[in-house]
Amino acid sequence: MIRLEAPDFDLTATLDSGQTFCWEFQPDGSWQGWIHDIPCRIVQKGPVLDIEGDATEPMIRRYFQLDETWGAVMARLPDDPVVRAAAESCRGLRCIQDGWWECTANFICSSLKQIPQIRRINRALRASFQPGTRIWPGAAFPSPAQIAAEPESLLRAAGLGFRARHLHRAATHMATLGFDYPGLLSLPIREAAARLCILPGVGDKVAHCILLYAGRRYDAFPLDVWMIRLLRQHYLKPGRRLANIPQMHRFAEKHLGEHRGLAQIYLFHDGRKQIPKPPLPSAKHRSRKRMRS
Repeated sequence: MIRLEAPDFDLTATLDSGQTFCWEFQPDGSWQGWIHDIPCRIVQKGPVLDIEGDATEPMIRRYFQLDETWGAVMARLPDDPVVRAAAESCRGLRCIQDGWWECTANFICSSLKQIPQIRRINRALRASFQPGTRIWPGAAFPSPAQIAAEPESLLRAAGLGFRARHLHRAATHMATLGFDYPGLLSLPIREAAARLCILPGVGDKVAHCILLYAGRRYDAFPLDVWMIRLLRQHYLKPGRRLANIPQMHRFAEKHLGEHRGLAQIYLFHDGRKQIPKPPLPSAKHRSRKRMRS
């Protein structure tokens, strides 16, 4: 077991913020999942992390940004009262660094899905390509070659629906033609996003998610329906146009600066915290539902 000091870090906020989908919260208070296909179980007790698994300390620190450079990153957060308030509300939330392919596949599968549903798809994909293997700790995320070699129907059986076609075509592209992920790091952000959009199922929002959560490009700015709503709620005023995606990207670049992706993480997670959760159904309602089914 590895024990790490992690002051000013919130494991739950980080793993439940929609950046990655291979982690599950356990009844004992731990999180169970993978760091780049290495199974880990992590529990946080105050400022201390206890990690079980074969991941090395440098790998863990890099994945969660548990090093002295985080203070310098935070110092470059946009000097904006809305962003600063969101960062304070989500204190301890860090930007992780997921694997390129798994991040790509996760966000291709994210269309019209909520975080718990994307987690279930991630688990189903692992189980579908390693049948008979325990999901944890044995089932690694399938590679592009593995997905491309199987029929699209296997993906539909895993609950992907219309996303199955996109993921199968993207995996086939990767397996046959390859893709230069590292080359995205040196490109201007618009060009990097456009390069990703050649993959089936990858549009502007998904491309920016991949660049931020796998490439750790802080100048990426994913715009989904929630972020569009939040931008208009906080920043729309007379004379400022936020009517479409290009206008929103231009605003974010100008107003939130080169670390706008980090601002997006805090704005998005803080916005999710403000959404009231639906009440649990009553026992009477559950009984009626069982009778109808």
